[in-house]
Amino acid sequence: MKNSIRFSRVLCFVPPLASAVLLYYSFVPEWGFLLAHVALAPLFVSILRGCGFAPVCMFGCVFAALYFSWLTVFSPLAPILMTALHGFWLCAGLWTVLRFRSADTPWKTLILAGAGWIASEWLRSFGPYGYEWGALGYSQYGSLKLAAYSSIGGVWLVSAIVLGSNAIVTVGWLKMRQDWIGIATLYWVALWVLSPSHHLSGEAPAAKSFALVQTNISPWLKSLEREAVMQQQLGDLAVEAARSPAQNVVLPETLFSTEITGMRGFLTEEPRALLMGFLAPSADRRLLVGAIEKDDRGFYNAAILFDGQGERIASYRKRHLVPFGETIPGLENADWARSLGEKLGTPFFSAGDTHAPILFGHVPVAVLVCFEGTFSRLVAESAAHARLILNISNDAWSESEFGHAQHARFLRFRAIETGLPVLRVGNSGPTALFAPNGIILYEAHRPTPAVLDLDAFRS
Repeated sequence: MKNSIRFSRVLCFVPPLASAVLLYYSFVPEWGFLLAHVALAPLFVSILRGCGFAPVCMFGCVFAALYFSWLTVFSPLAPILMTALHGFWLCAGLWTVLRFRSADTPWKTLILAGAGWIASEWLRSFGPYGYEWGALGYSQYGSLKLAAYSSIGGVWLVSAIVLGSNAIVTVGWLKMRQDWIGIATLYWVALWVLSPSHHLSGEAPAAKSFALVQTNISPWLKSLEREAVMQQQLGDLAVEAARSPAQNVVLPETLFSTEITGMRGFLTEEPRALLMGFLAPSADRRLLVGAIEKDDRGFYNAAILFDGQGERIASYRKRHLVPFGETIPGLENADWARSLGEKLGTPFFSAGDTHAPILFGHVPVAVLVCFEGTFSRLVAESAAHARLILNISNDAWSESEFGHAQHARFLRFRAIETGLPVLRVGNSGPTALFAPNGIILYEAHRPTPAVLDLDAFRS
């Protein structure tokens, strides 16, 4: 009898484990969005049948461990920390369901589950440790019809739609009814037909004056080797960019890990020698480059805009810093922590304090650095008075294709949510232009050095 009870307890962990694996694979290939619509059904069925808190915890932790496994590039602690945080939020969101579950009223329980799930996704986007990674709605990247609903209610509405599919499958499973297949089919057809995708623009005229440079320079190279590679790569890319009539050239995040602007606001000698080739074709050309800025308050991860003479016009300083990568929340202003960081060669960054757009000629552009593009609220603030969104990033520190894809996929939703074209420039890619309807209009091959000349696509 005791062995039978133990075995049944072990079996309680199987459905949540299946849900965790299915949900992970719904994020990996583009066609995986289909899996997301059934992935949570095993978890919900086990909850309704009385599984305890431990299987739910295991679901959250296994999914997060798979989803964030590529973060080991920072340290073994990074995915462990993210797994713990993600597991906590998922368990918090499902706690209400565990308390009030009822197999007799599954719809009531599943509505509670959906509300708790979406609330946990929304709440974890706030604060210095906030992140939207792993939100259920992002699994629908491969379905423009469903992703288009984010234009109405953000990625959270897309999450609710996916939860609806899982609820229908769960109830059909529990009641052993055949008609759930027809109900689910009607639900998906209705979503497809009513999708707001046809109301969204597929044009991006404001982006046509840009050339995006994918440098593909490894951040792991030693200083002398990196210097030689930069001279070769940037020289070749400058020649290619010189053929473009585009008035704005964009280089990726932290291409330079030092200051590149002198006291008078002009490029200093070494970066000037590397970068002026991009400005040479026209005195009216502008160049945006990722580098470090410094003032009395500290160091900044910045995107700096230069004119045709190499003079600094404006800059954007990253506002949402990577915890434990660029700063330690709570110690941003501690002098001893900053001094220690400088001695170790990894100075803590200070956060920028403005989201005002930068003018590229007459075009106001909302500039975002690295994973700032993953925060819908932050992007909405920056894009309020802009005609274009520009995200520069440097994912070359990771060899994970999944990690690179995660970063870029968020921007499809940012384009749809804001109704603005989104330019994305990555050191090793993806480098692309997203239309306001989420379609990728143009994309550079990766991970090779390339110049994506958007001016060439006018026709």
